[in-house]
Amino acid sequence: MRRCCNTHGGMMDKRKLKHYEKLLLTKRKEIVEELESIKKALSDGYESGGEITSYPSHVADIGTDSSEMETLSLIITTVSQMLNDIDEALSKITDGTYGICEICGKEINPERLEFIPHTKLCIKCKEKEDISVRGIR
Repeated sequence: MRRCCNTHGGMMDKRKLKHYEKLLLTKRKEIVEELESIKKALSDGYESGGEITSYPSHVADIGTDSSEMETLSLIITTVSQMLNDIDEALSKITDGTYGICEICGKEINPERLEFIPHTKLCIKCKEKEDISVRGIR
């Protein structure tokens, strides 16, 4: 059976790489469809001149419409980042570095890759990053 050597001497089975690639491509397709749907919903909320197409009948509705558009924009940003992460993971499969933590250089647990195939970090490094982001020491 052919294997792919990663940068740290570990070996990942070609069959496993194909499995992860399939997971990533499936997830990528879902995300692209979701992103297109969200962008359409966002653009449908505005006329070509940038005004909201359905004028609210109550002043409080103006804030709701604005809030919904803001939420959709935030979702687009988040989903776009996930798409970028998936593309990076697919590149790593090609260059033989898939499944290696970007911080510690150790292999990422296969169960984690199964659950989040586009992950860049092992669980320990992700936990440390989350603690750091929250400012907890």
